[in-house]
Amino acid sequence: MPFYFFAQFHAAPGQEHAVEAALRKVAAPSLAEAGCRDFHVFRGSRDRTRFVIHSIWADEAAFDLHATLPHTNSSPR
Repeated sequence: MPFYFFAQFHAAPGQEHAVEAALRKVAAPSLAEAGCRDFHVFRGSRDRTRFVIHSIWADEAAFDLHATLPHTNSSPR
């Protein structure tokens, strides 16, 4: 059964570009994961500090594995 995940982020003032870059950097390796069916990063059109990730996983176990991988766990550099 597919597992749908939504995450919302609000960037601190002046950090919008850094947050967007960090989220988009996670997208490609996430899509490469065997259990990832879809992965999108969205930025608010009215509130430019608001970001949303919508992803679809093969199942909850695939998402749980994703949450342990380095590209989702690393601190910003």
